[in-house]
Amino acid sequence: AEQERGEHASFTRGAAAASQAAAAISDWLAERLGELTRDFQARAMQQSRQDPDFFMKSLRLQDWFVDHFERQLNSSRERMAGVYAAVAADHTDRLFPEPDDSSEAEPARG
Repeated sequence: AEQERGEHASFTRGAAAASQAAAAISDWLAERLGELTRDFQARAMQQSRQDPDFFMKSLRLQDWFVDHFERQLNSSRERMAGVYAAVAADHTDRLFPEPDDSSEAEPARG
C-alpha cells in the first residue's frame, strides 16, 4: 500500500508538472501571437491606401502574418510535445534513481 501511495504521489507530481508546463507554453504562445498581431496592425496602418500597389502590399503583409503565425503554432506544438517526454523522464528518474557514484568509489572490504 505504501508503494502504491508513493507511485500515485509521483504520478500526481508528474501530472501537475505537465499541466504547469502546458499552461506556461499556452501563455507563451498567447504573448507571441499578441505581439505578432500588434506588429501586423502597425504595418497595416503604415500602408497608404492611395498607393497603386496597395492590394499587392496588403497580400504580402497578410502572407507575412500567416507565415509567422504558423511558425509560432509549430513552435508551440513542438514545446507541447516535449512536455510529456520531460515529465516521463522525471517520473522514471524518481522511480528508478541512478546509483550514487560515491558508493562505487569506496573500495570493497574483505
